[in-house]
Amino acid sequence: MQGFTRRGFLWSAAATASAIATGSARAIPPIGRSRPSHMKLSLAAYSYRDLLTAKPPKMDLFDFVNLGADLGLDGSQVGSAGARQEVTDVADADARAAGEIVVDEGDGYTRVIEFLEQLKVL
Repeated sequence: MQGFTRRGFLWSAAATASAIATGSARAIPPIGRSRPSHMKLSLAAYSYRDLLTAKPPKMDLFDFVNLGADLGLDGSQVGSAGARQEVTDVADADARAAGEIVVDEGDGYTRVIEFLEQLKVL
């Protein structure tokens, strides 16, 4: 079995550099299509995790979604749930009201169940 030699590597590197410098290395023309593509492009927040989780963050989720819109992409995925939802509007959240402190005297679970029933979660 013959391996790759230093001389062979240098020859290949020189030939490649020469082809690039003279412009003889060209790409093929785009492949012609008989119908439009069904492929849709999007961004995934996971790919931008370094920017989103930096201290201080260099990008927030609003910047991320706006980047997708600026690039003309079809959608943005923020976690697995974001792949199935369409963002139609963005607004600041309302300020939170003061919560209720519950001291558990053995019946704390009933307070939780009552609270969830009020929210119509149960």
